[in-house]
Amino acid sequence: MTRSHVTCNDNNDDTYAGNDADNTAVRQIDMEEYGVALDLARKYNLDCDLVYQRQWRNTPVSVTSIQDYLVSILP
Repeated sequence: MTRSHVTCNDNNDDTYAGNDADNTAVRQIDMEEYGVALDLARKYNLDCDLVYQRQWRNTPVSVTSIQDYLVSILP
């Protein structure tokens, strides 16, 4: 899976926190903890689409799953 890029300031502490959040979000996605991953993505300005895409791939296709996941992914 491609990792998202974190938007950070030049401050080393911010960069470390951003990278740590990015790695933690990826681990949460891998563990299928999508709510936690979305919370981290929103808090640290990460790409939420990665979470929605993984949810979509791991969900049987139905009208409900299309409405729940695909409409959340930005074009």
